[in-house]
Amino acid sequence: LPENVQLARRILAAWDARGRAAESLEARLDLGRWFAPGGRGAAGGDQGSAFGAHALLEAAFLVHEDARAKQDNAGLDRAVGLYREVERLYPASDSLALAYSSEGEALFDLARFGEAAEAHGRALTATGATPERRREAAFGAALARERAAAAVAYRGVEEKDALGHAIERLESEAPKDPRVPPLWLSLALGSRDHDDPARARRVFEHVAGRDTSEASRRSQAELGRIALSENRWLDGEQQYAAAAAAYGTAGDGAEQARLTELAASSRFKGAEDQMAHGDTLGAAGTFATVAGRYPKFARSDVAVYRAGLASLAGGKP
Repeated sequence: LPENVQLARRILAAWDARGRAAESLEARLDLGRWFAPGGRGAAGGDQGSAFGAHALLEAAFLVHEDARAKQDNAGLDRAVGLYREVERLYPASDSLALAYSSEGEALFDLARFGEAAEAHGRALTATGATPERRREAAFGAALARERAAAAVAYRGVEEKDALGHAIERLESEAPKDPRVPPLWLSLALGSRDHDDPARARRVFEHVAGRDTSEASRRSQAELGRIALSENRWLDGEQQYAAAAAAYGTAGDGAEQARLTELAASSRFKGAEDQMAHGDTLGAAGTFATVAGRYPKFARSDVAVYRAGLASLAGGKP
C-alpha cells in the first residue's frame, strides 16, 4: 500500500477508470483503513488522514446506495457498520458530521428509527457540522422520531416526548423550514387520536394561525372543535371562522364552506345557550348576528325567526 496520498489518489483513479465497482470499493476500504490515525499509513499525517476518512466514507456511500437500490437489508447493515468505522477510526475528521447523518439515513432505511434519531443527533454537534448539515440532521432526527412514535400508534409517552423535543430542536435550527409544521401536526393528531388530549391541545395552540401551512389551518379548525366540545361557543366561532378564511386563501373553497358552516353553527348554539340561561335579549342579538353574518348558513332563516321571537319574549318589539 502507498506511503503518500498522491500515489493513493492515482490508485483509486486507476480502479475507477476500469469501471470495476467491486475493486474500486475494496480499494477505498483498504486505503481508508491504511491511513487511519494509529494505523500503518499514519505517517501520511493530516493529509493522509483526511484522504483516508474520505475514502472510507466513499466506500460506505457506495455500499449504502447499492443496498438501498436493491432493498438489501444486509447491505444496509454493512453500510451502518462502515459509517461507524469511519466514526471510530477518524474521530477528528471534518467528515464526521456527514458520517453520522449518513448512518442515520441507513438506520432509517432499516426502520431502526430510534437509532437513526440518535445518529442524526450526534451529527448536530460533530466536527464539520455546518449550519446546513445541522439543519438536515435535525430534520432527520425529527422524522425518525415521528416514525418511532407512529410505530407504536402514538401510544408511547416516551416516543411522543422524544418527538416533541426533536421538533423543537429542528424549529430552533430552522424556524421557517416548511418541514416543521407537518411534524407538529402529526404529533398533535396522533396524540388526539390516542388518548392524549392535553398534548394535542398544546401542539394545536402552538401551530394554529402562525403561517400559511396546512398544519396551521388544520390546527385552527381543531381548536374550534375543542372549543365547541367545551361549550365555548364564541371561541369556537372565532377559530372556525379563522380556519375557514385560511382555507379560502389557500384556494380550498369546499373546506372554507364547511368550516364557515361550523362557525355559524357554533354561534347559533351560543344563542341557544343564552336562551337556556334566561338571557332572552342577548340571545335575540346573537341570533340576529348569525343571520346577518352567515347568510348561507343552513339555519339562517331559523336564526331570523328565533331572533324575532326572543325579542318579543324579552319585551322588545
